[in-house]
Amino acid sequence: SNNKTGVTGVYYRKDNGKYSALIKDNGRQICIGTFTNKEDAIKARLKAEIQYYGEFAPQKHLFEEYGIISSWQIQILWYNHNTKLIMRASYGNDI
Repeated sequence: SNNKTGVTGVYYRKDNGKYSALIKDNGRQICIGTFTNKEDAIKARLKAEIQYYGEFAPQKHLFEEYGIISSWQIQILWYNHNTKLIMRASYGNDI
């Protein structure tokens, strides 16, 4: 990450003293939320990565550190007829 929080998509806002979590989807920036706690912003960003990027989440190396793995099950199903990759993510009640 090239920002001061160390996590892509999580930024500290000096104007309100809070952390914003953002994600890009098809070129448009989506605000996930604004948080007083940096760790909450990071967790929200990582959960959004699963929702938007699935198995291609760019920061999946952080999932275990922030407890995301225990909340999520990612199942990859192959449909051989059209060689399509279908990904289904199911998550716990804590999101």
